[in-house]
Amino acid sequence: MTDRFQRSPAALALLAFAQLIIAVDYDIVYVALPEISDAPGFSAQTPQWVVSAYAVAFGGFLLLGGRHNDKTEQPVMRGR
Repeated sequence: MTDRFQRSPAALALLAFAQLIIAVDYDIVYVALPEISDAPGFSAQTPQWVVSAYAVAFGGFLLLGGRHNDKTEQPVMRGR
């Protein structure tokens, strides 16, 4: 086997951990929603706006991070 296939369990564990962190992050937002919606001046639609704004901001930072990585990483020869 090549090194690429031998590193797969570590890469899988890293991806699983990253997904866990994202899930916990969204859970924190959902736990804070009742307090946010009870604040004066907020309507019934405010919790949905909070979740949507958080998702858009999170996705935007993921795109920026991916773009930055594409620009700064060393080119890799694939298929050889």
